Amino acid sequence: MKVVWLWPPDFSRGFNSTVKSRSHKTTSGWQQAHFCKRPFICTKIPFIGYNNPLVIPFVVKNRPLVGIQSISGFTLIELVVTLVVAGIVFALAVPSITAVVQNSRITSQGNDLIADFNLARSEAIKRNVNVVVCKSTNPTAATPTCNTVVADPWDTGRLVFVDGDPATGDNVYTAAAVDDVLLRRTESLTGNNSLTPVTPNTGLKNFVAYIPSGVTTLTRLTAGTTPYHFTVCDDRGVSYARGMVFEFTGRARIVRKSTFGALSCP
Repeated sequence: MKVVWLWPPDFSRGFNSTVKSRSHKTTSGWQQAHFCKRPFICTKIPFIGYNNPLVIPFVVKNRPLVGIQSISGFTLIELVVTLVVAGIVFALAVPSITAVVQNSRITSQGNDLIADFNLARSEAIKRNVNVVVCKSTNPTAATPTCNTVVADPWDTGRLVFVDGDPATGDNVYTAAAVDDVLLRRTESLTGNNSLTPVTPNTGLKNFVAYIPSGVTTLTRLTAGTTPYHFTVCDDRGVSYARGMVFEFTGRARIVRKSTFGALSCP
């Protein structure tokens, strides 16, 4: 019995394929001795050829297309070092990002309060009616109401509405009232922040009302008296608080550090 081997082209002599014949008994020895001499696929080390390139140098010895030496990746030490460096960078970056978020939140909440009062003032002048800003515990409800508990804070939400019957002096939004028009709802403060009025009397405790001239109904204060103002605080304390000052004329402004004294947080 003889086995006929279709030998791949000998690139050093040309492209003509040669046919080798060996007995079955000598096939294994011939295969080891000759089959791996110039093959495209070798039995022991695949994709290996001579040291020097052939006529068509597709494969050379010790430089395989695919081999164990060509596979690369992270070692355990490199992986540990990478994770340690990433942890240090993350630990340094997180506090800075948190501070940026907190500063942005507290500033935005102060600006929202100023925006509500500016809206009330402009609508009072435009509509020639009284417009009120009151605190509310349910600003997103279908029929929201004003909160009239003096001890409660303002951080649960606010309502801006047209007071349809200012002669009664209630300054309270009533959904059933024909002339009461709801202009804006402001939800509760996020981040567990607080919004507290600071006043020398009962003003700002439950509401602020604007008359058609754009002036508030707050009592005019004497010179040197601490002005009406709110403070917005977070868990970092008074050092990062914001103050919103309200003048009798209706003008509102936000301050970081008060010129009339230190801000306070609950």
